[in-house]
Amino acid sequence: MSKFNKKMDELFNLPPSVIEPEDNDIIEYSPSDITSNHELSTVLDHDLKTDYERTRDTIDTLIGKGIGAVDDMLEIARGSEKARDFEVAGNMIKTVVDASKELLEIQKKMRELTGVKNQVTQNIKNAVFVGSAKDLIRSIKDENKEE
Repeated sequence: MSKFNKKMDELFNLPPSVIEPEDNDIIEYSPSDITSNHELSTVLDHDLKTDYERTRDTIDTLIGKGIGAVDDMLEIARGSEKARDFEVAGNMIKTVVDASKELLEIQKKMRELTGVKNQVTQNIKNAVFVGSAKDLIRSIKDENKEE
């Protein structure tokens, strides 16, 4: 045991180490020693969800503030009629648009990480049968037989 480790053990009133590795020894820990895979995935899922929610809320709040700032800046630019003020307003608009795109990117990445696919529901408003009346009657009879 090194001098440093002995001092630390004494300072924190720790019992002497059961195994005193030499300087050349490498101690390996497998993930199963630390926690089970299920516990680890649960922690990572919770962290991922928490980080996603926090990031989404932050960007959404900044987008809202950015829109308000753009409105104020456009009002100032209209009042002053200076080209520089309109340039600043344009840059602010671009920043808000970029933040909105970033929000969509985060949503896309989150869907990729969690494996959630976009489930699009399609409603058919007008179904058209292409064929003769004879084909339609035959199709209806076939469906009735299957039921």
